Amino acid sequence: MEHWAISAAGLDGEALNGRLMSHADKPARVDKAHSETAYMTSRAIDFLRETESDPRPWVLHLSYIKPHWPYIAPAPYHALYTDDDVLPAARWGVSILEGMSRLAEGRAQLRPRVDETSFETV
Repeated sequence: MEHWAISAAGLDGEALNGRLMSHADKPARVDKAHSETAYMTSRAIDFLRETESDPRPWVLHLSYIKPHWPYIAPAPYHALYTDDDVLPAARWGVSILEGMSRLAEGRAQLRPRVDETSFETV
């Protein structure tokens, strides 16, 4: 039962884990509204709203744990990207400069898909 939220459901309801990316094409059993990401985002937005009129300095560190093993995300996020959207891994032997250049290219390709103007909770 402990892996229910980080697994997909098989045809008979059995848990399918994402180990070795074997079921990453399937949605997680947990609804996006109940995922760790949604919870942490909601709490961060609450904090920002609560501190909006407070003149005291503050800091907020928001560290998302997804994507992370088992790489099974809630619907509809599990289907947003295909293998064609993923850049090849930078292996040892690739210079740091080349790796950073590839990363910048990848971020530029994904940027249009991100709505930066909304604090709407998923």
